[in-house]
Amino acid sequence: MLIKCTKCGYENELGAIFCRGCGEKIDTSALDPRANGQLPDAVANAGKNKKKSKLGTVIFLIILLLLGGLVYLLLSTDGIPAYQEQTADYKLQKRMLDRNRSTAFTPAAMTAYFNAELLEKTNAGGMNFDVQNVMFQGTDDQLTAYIYTIFLTRPVVFTVQGTLTKGEGEKTVDFTVSALKVGKVNIPAQIQAHILKKFENLLQIPAVTDVFNRAEEVEFANGALQFKFASRKYK
Repeated sequence: MLIKCTKCGYENELGAIFCRGCGEKIDTSALDPRANGQLPDAVANAGKNKKKSKLGTVIFLIILLLLGGLVYLLLSTDGIPAYQEQTADYKLQKRMLDRNRSTAFTPAAMTAYFNAELLEKTNAGGMNFDVQNVMFQGTDDQLTAYIYTIFLTRPVVFTVQGTLTKGEGEKTVDFTVSALKVGKVNIPAQIQAHILKKFENLLQIPAVTDVFNRAEEVEFANGALQFKFASRKYK
């Protein structure tokens, strides 16, 4: 690269301090990129890339933080009642059902009956989640089921709230869901069906479908699961 002398026009080699043509000191300010406020493309691009890299790192950390918070909420059981073995005497209600006589199960009796007589003694497999137990609570006509599961070695609680009635046609049991939570996270209605499909077998246990078929009416009302049989079916 040659540097032209601004006085005589002689082209001097790069690095020369004085012009070999006239002896004038060579003005090198034109070669300084800072003289006109511009940087070489490589330097400018390096600065831009560095800023982009920092921005990408910040965005990645934010996404990672949000995902971590979501996982915590999914696995959190704070505020969810812990499952306890129920001591409610459901055997009288069970005998009533066996004899086609109208009876009512409180949520505590439902919990004891479902876990001791149905879940443990029936093959309710085929689910993506390992169901440990199910606990019921209810007020008026709303039933809440807490499904305690193990997923990838971690405990996960599904909270399902809705109305339970006798189904029609091929649908023996009709549990119309009004709210679904996984841990502390409310699941949008658009994807509830996909998750609930994993637990369909809980409503298809033969003993459950049998009594729902035999009963004239079944509904959760006044805080209890009511079974009503026609008088002609009394034994």
